[in-house]
Amino acid sequence: MAAVDGTAQLAQAAAQASQDALTVQRLELELAAAQDEATALHEMLEDLPEIFERKFHQRLQSILEQQQRLLSDNQALREQLYMLAPGAPAVETRPSRLLLPATQPSMPPLQRRSPLGETLRRVLRLGRPDTASGPIDPDRFS
Repeated sequence: MAAVDGTAQLAQAAAQASQDALTVQRLELELAAAQDEATALHEMLEDLPEIFERKFHQRLQSILEQQQRLLSDNQALREQLYMLAPGAPAVETRPSRLLLPATQPSMPPLQRRSPLGETLRRVLRLGRPDTASGPIDPDRFS
């Protein structure tokens, strides 16, 4: 009877060990998947400052184009006004009350790492986690 109890205990211990091994293996797979997802999300976060800057430049470009159109329309309307005024010379001789820009402002070329992007990275505490230096600090993302 003692041999039967010992065999049953051994079988139960083996079944528990097998169950524990499966649990550990499942947890390791979940950990690997979570690490992959964290890496992908981190890479997306690194791209955000550049995306925001690109959108800002696109909107700024449309505003600059609209400003240029308005300045051209303004100049054309002034010329029409002076041509319609009685006794006005053909060419404008008075200085304009509207200060026109000497040159159209140009946008600087979009750089790979701009000061705005670097500032956003510092504020958001972005940067690739250094896996060689040790475990990730959990307080880093809080």
